[in-house]
Amino acid sequence: MIHMHPDVTQVIERLRLTDDVFEKGRIIKYLMKEKGLRMKDIGELLEIQPSYLAHFLRLNKLPEIIIDGYYAKQVSASHLFIIARLHDYVTMMTVYEKVLSENLTSPQTENVVRELLYDVKAEGERLTDDEVDRFERLISRKLGTDVDFKITQTRVKGKFELGKKGNLADTTKMLRKLYKLLSSE
Repeated sequence: MIHMHPDVTQVIERLRLTDDVFEKGRIIKYLMKEKGLRMKDIGELLEIQPSYLAHFLRLNKLPEIIIDGYYAKQVSASHLFIIARLHDYVTMMTVYEKVLSENLTSPQTENVVRELLYDVKAEGERLTDDEVDRFERLISRKLGTDVDFKITQTRVKGKFELGKKGNLADTTKMLRKLYKLLSSE
């Protein structure tokens, strides 16, 4: 349990009650810098995930013109959270101008920002459930049913994970079998 000074309790209550996204960001910054609270502590006090609070904290770095655009209802809070993920003023302004000129939705803005941050275009589609099932069955047939297999696909990365519980002898045997399968094709 976090022991707080009464003025911190009042600030936390103000954070809880305000609807202004920028005020939330300013309060979180104040609590961290001036009162020494960690994001985790603030999250516990509000019963909110620290990662959610980080979105508000990032708003503090947005250029004034973007803040004005929000208050003028030219962009939504979702747009702000997405644009605030960018690292520099020029890029933020470029994306903001694109949002305004092309009337981008939040998901479209997310795609633009993802492209800039990760140099990956949001194109293509994920494997279907049927493809994943067939892949899992193939792995079980070739490597054994005791091998854990997991596929993860995001918009910027795809990976599969193989796992086998056991000692070095067991896991080395499975890995050599996998190597042999892959190198024989």
